[in-house]
Amino acid sequence: MFTINNIFESATAFDIQSRRPDFAVLPIGSFEQHGAHLPMETDTLIACSIARRLVQSYNCFMISPITVSCSHEHSGFFPSVWISPSTLYAIIKDLTEALEFHGLRKICIVNAHGGNYILKHFAQIENIDKNKILLMPIPRLLDQAIEAAGIQHSQKMDMHAGEYETSVLLADYPDLVKKELSQDHEATSRYFFHLHGMHYYSESGVIGYPEQASAEKGELAMSNLISLLKPSMEEFISLSHEKVIQKFDHLGSIHPNW
Repeated sequence: MFTINNIFESATAFDIQSRRPDFAVLPIGSFEQHGAHLPMETDTLIACSIARRLVQSYNCFMISPITVSCSHEHSGFFPSVWISPSTLYAIIKDLTEALEFHGLRKICIVNAHGGNYILKHFAQIENIDKNKILLMPIPRLLDQAIEAAGIQHSQKMDMHAGEYETSVLLADYPDLVKKELSQDHEATSRYFFHLHGMHYYSESGVIGYPEQASAEKGELAMSNLISLLKPSMEEFISLSHEKVIQKFDHLGSIHPNW
């Protein structure tokens, strides 16, 4: 079980510097409704749960989380708030440049909010000529971790404030869950989610099955996820920072003047 203090790095600058970390971990969450039973900060808490376990497993440190992100799909629910994708991009760009100034050139971004589509573009751009950004958790591996934990529905079916998110909070922050207020809600066809947003498909703000959640499932999901991420994490750590950009040999024969 974690406490609210786990969302912040408690080590001093001297502590972090003395262990010469291999990379930094940046959790990204949101401030948006999660039904009647989960707190507004649910995504931030889950991102920090994953990040804290990475800190326990690897030589890294956690930056304070980004707690507001691209939650426009929750605009139908007070008091959800959001920032633009360009603002989120600018924030993480500034943070990564500040870390690189200090010589820390690898950053693992732990994103727990599905609406932050801009993060994939950011990672791809930053990694064109450098092995710099790792975006976690990988959806396929998260699905495997969820299934292995006994959670019956995939992220697609259980997309918001459902069994998975409720289980993680029951495991790590049980005092913040009002389980007696949880209500399952099914909305399998959401073809125009990008057009209508969350409120069109769920008056409760839930899409998923929180009534089936348990602390045991949450702990299993997190421990399984960290195990499944191990090969990717080790590869990320071992990769050299710079990439070698090579021209294709065949271009010379097609365009002899190049």
